[in-house]
Amino acid sequence: MRPFRAALLSVGTHVLFQLSSQDAGQVSQMLDGGRPLTERLKNLPNRQFILKTGAERWVEGRVPRVDEPEVDYTDLLNRVRYRRGRVRAHIERDIAQRQAALRRNAEEDLQ
Repeated sequence: MRPFRAALLSVGTHVLFQLSSQDAGQVSQMLDGGRPLTERLKNLPNRQFILKTGAERWVEGRVPRVDEPEVDYTDLLNRVRYRRGRVRAHIERDIAQRQAALRRNAEEDLQ
């Protein structure tokens, strides 16, 4: 767990949403927030977060509400799928061909 902790602590900015009890305690300790921060992290309402950046003290924020546009996007979605999408059977065929080539190469290397 130490490499994970070291990696997490090396990040310059942390954005935290509601956490489990165990995670909240560990993160609160990491941020030097004590019991009040632990309780806040466990009980954050929807769209609220805790932000810790650099050497600054943690602050609480709220994610703005984003309204969904009331437009029909199915035409755009279908055009993108037609232009960029691939048939699943073709993808699976390509994967099978790559795996077969790797097996052949491995068998040749063993001989």
